[in-house]
Amino acid sequence: MRILPLYRAVEGEQFYEKVGSTGRLKPFEDVNLGVGVPETAEIDAIRTLLNTSFARDLDKKSWTEDMFFDIFGMAKLRNAWITADHFSELEKGVSSRNDRMFRFPSLARQQRIDQVTSLAVREIDYEGRTNGDVVGYLELSIMENDGRLEASIDPELRSLDEGVAREPYIANLAISEEYRRTGLGTALLKLAEDVVAKVWRDRKVYIHIDGDETAKNFWEKNGYQQVSPTDSDGITHMYRELELEPEEEEDESYLDDLDEAPSLPEPSVAGRLPETSDAEEAESEKV
Repeated sequence: MRILPLYRAVEGEQFYEKVGSTGRLKPFEDVNLGVGVPETAEIDAIRTLLNTSFARDLDKKSWTEDMFFDIFGMAKLRNAWITADHFSELEKGVSSRNDRMFRFPSLARQQRIDQVTSLAVREIDYEGRTNGDVVGYLELSIMENDGRLEASIDPELRSLDEGVAREPYIANLAISEEYRRTGLGTALLKLAEDVVAKVWRDRKVYIHIDGDETAKNFWEKNGYQQVSPTDSDGITHMYRELELEPEEEEDESYLDDLDEAPSLPEPSVAGRLPETSDAEEAESEKV
């Protein structure tokens, strides 16, 4: 088993109890899938999944290989180099963003924009062992809610403009081809939203998408709306309001028992000398 079950992460056991009671884990259990926190051994599988899911990012960098343009095979050679570099960057990105997560698995709210809380879905066998491929992946982080995408070298030192705050942000939601249109993407999204609402205690979550219509329809169907008009690069900034459960009140019933407790008895007079009046003391002195 390589994927770490959710209940094994910091704050995961309490979260597991909450989402289990709402049925959030049923979509995974019903089709023999395990959801958890990825480990270092998962990097290559996650990189492959991200590359397959976001192949259009690689296509934008590639040259067209046609008989007129690629007479000397230059496009094919260049595309091979671009693909290798793209894979390398994906692996570095997954490794660096998950660095702390791999060392200290936790569902707690992130404090830096260059770190993430990741959820991974892996096929499991009838004994619950997760030896199958990674078929779903998602990253949760925090980012400025004004729509900025660029990461700072020193994110902790970056000053925020007036009215700007760091809010939960979902990125790299990826589902393998054989599990698309099965509801797995929605199930993983809802689980991530539960982390934000039940563990992080945040009311909003943000995303960014490119001009892909399928992606836009998916997010709109799940209740996300645009923060602002699509920018010149085709990037759409969206968010969704989440419903927070009221925090459990501390049990203070023991205070009622204290109010009803019997009063303390009067101090005992046993062993004390009897009290005397001033007149009695004066008579004793004359004697």
